[in-house]
Amino acid sequence: MDRILIIGAGAMGSAIARGLARTGVATGIYNRSAQRLKALDDVEGLQRFSDLGKAVEEMMPDLVIVALPAEASRRTIESLSKISGPGKACAATLSPMISLADMQAMIPGRNVARIMPNIGITKGESMTFICAAGPSGEKAGEKIAALFRTMGDAVLIPEHEMGAVTALASCGTAYALRYIRACMQAGVQMGLEAPDACRYTLQTLRGACALLADGNSHPEAEIDKVCTPGGLTIRGVNALDRGGFSAATIGAILESFKS
Repeated sequence: MDRILIIGAGAMGSAIARGLARTGVATGIYNRSAQRLKALDDVEGLQRFSDLGKAVEEMMPDLVIVALPAEASRRTIESLSKISGPGKACAATLSPMISLADMQAMIPGRNVARIMPNIGITKGESMTFICAAGPSGEKAGEKIAALFRTMGDAVLIPEHEMGAVTALASCGTAYALRYIRACMQAGVQMGLEAPDACRYTLQTLRGACALLADGNSHPEAEIDKVCTPGGLTIRGVNALDRGGFSAATIGAILESFKS
């Protein structure tokens, strides 16, 4: 996919545009708001459009990513078939409210995809999920995944898993940040400055992630290594268990999944 058009310059659309433009992929973004487009003036090589028909005609994109709220996404996807020049571009939505079947009904005969990044994409560290359908949907999905791997990690999944991964990796960002915030509060109570407590917590989490990154270990195995008999860590782990830490985390993710 050599030419990408993003429709919508909100937080996620703009972040994707910045990330793709950095890779050298021909990237354009459409938005009716000139102010939002102006905020992207610093992105070298990014084409900006305030007319959708012109954007499609000039770019002749291989992939159109619709980064709008659900109802606006529906209207836009439907309009793609009426705009001259979209050719056989794969159409993708970021909206969790629109299924592949919905998209296929709106623009039959085309490759369609759902893309679920998380806010880490603004720092090039997203966990992104893609599902795709259409005449060559799997091939299109793999190409989209390759694009998004330049902005973190990305995998192609079956659509029925989309709700679960959204709760785990998209909503989950907020839960991870709450843990960091709680560590900062504890640090402040113990006499540390908040920025220092944040810095120490972030590096601790990087180290914890590195222990598991190669896939050759399990969290409990690594916990056991640092829980010496009668030591400080086992006291803290037991306090987490008494406070319902695991149950609360699981409950939060499942609550997001239900909704």
